[in-house]
Amino acid sequence: MLKTIITSEARMKILRYFYSHPQGYSPFVREISRDTKLEINAVRREIIRMSEGKLLNEDPRGNRLHYCLNKDSSLYYDLASIISKEIGLGKLLRSKKKSLGNLNFCTLSLEFFLQSPTRKKESLDVLFLGSPYMSNLRDLFNEYQKKTNLEINYMVVSSEEYRILKERKDNLLMSFLIKPRSTIFGSQETYIN
Repeated sequence: MLKTIITSEARMKILRYFYSHPQGYSPFVREISRDTKLEINAVRREIIRMSEGKLLNEDPRGNRLHYCLNKDSSLYYDLASIISKEIGLGKLLRSKKKSLGNLNFCTLSLEFFLQSPTRKKESLDVLFLGSPYMSNLRDLFNEYQKKTNLEINYMVVSSEEYRILKERKDNLLMSFLIKPRSTIFGSQETYIN
């Protein structure tokens, strides 16, 4: 998906690299080059472009410039939404959708994806609409939690249950819906509005 929007392989790798680390992560150029296995000149070129485009912030420390994602960029959450489908839990859910049963819609909290320090432990991370195979879903989340050491809070509801919770203005659901999120599969217009 990202390949159709961004034609530079180096830029794609660097964006995935930044978004796959916790919010506030700020490596320097050689570190990015080493971790992404890209040539240092390609990394420098893309870092300069992204800094000029206000996607990255520079942070001088000693004799090195460190870079981090600019949370104030108008593209910050848009790119996070796209990339969340290609790495981490979003990618896993997309790849395992058929084995999870009859799921019409899935949306992921970008606070969870970005590992935001403001994320509350009790907040909802993933919302499913449909009737999944709960044992498969539980196994998938248990495996992911063991691998990443991240606790996942999820809710599975039918379309009718969702409508009722929304009409009642359920606190957990409402706090989830007002925050940035990524539609992993399904149509937001059909299922959320």
